[in-house]
Amino acid sequence: MTMLYMIKEGSNLKAKHIPIILLVILLVSGCFISRQNNNPSVVKLGSHFSVDNTSESRVLLSNVDALAASGLYYAAWGTGGKTPYENSDGETIDLYDAQIYLLFGEYNDSGTAAENMQSWLDAGRTNYEVIREDEIQFCGQVCMRLTYRFPDTDSPYTNGISIFGVLDNNAVCIELTCRDTFAGDPQAAMDEFLDCCTYAAD
Repeated sequence: MTMLYMIKEGSNLKAKHIPIILLVILLVSGCFISRQNNNPSVVKLGSHFSVDNTSESRVLLSNVDALAASGLYYAAWGTGGKTPYENSDGETIDLYDAQIYLLFGEYNDSGTAAENMQSWLDAGRTNYEVIREDEIQFCGQVCMRLTYRFPDTDSPYTNGISIFGVLDNNAVCIELTCRDTFAGDPQAAMDEFLDCCTYAAD
């Protein structure tokens, strides 16, 4: 299993479904429906977070604000080569050698942000075969980094790196998942992406 989720275009998401969706974010296998965004130079998630999207090594696959009323924003990128892959719904999608998923949550206070981040982190610890867990500096804050393998042999991914953090009243999770065809260094790829991220406090 990969930790990131799929928000299908056109789905009717109710507020009561948010707790389930937050769990699915960390449990559903690695497939999603892409929403092309004409390749903007900057991808914005909420009022505080943005990603420089000018790197030629990444392709923007999805930028979803379907849960904006609940303060949740999601984007995904692909890197490396791509091959057709049939997902669990029987749909054929383009699966890249590595994919980057970003989940950003805006909340009313830092305590709520910390609770949500902790729930994402706990799900990652539960569902991955964690190789290493350490702390890094990201956007001026100490964040948790998990390096892991995928125990699910049905997953198209073999290994990954995830970052979990609290930025004031906001929670962030960034995941890089790799297939065995990914020729790059996962840590270097993650670091390069993190350098493209900007957080603007109130």
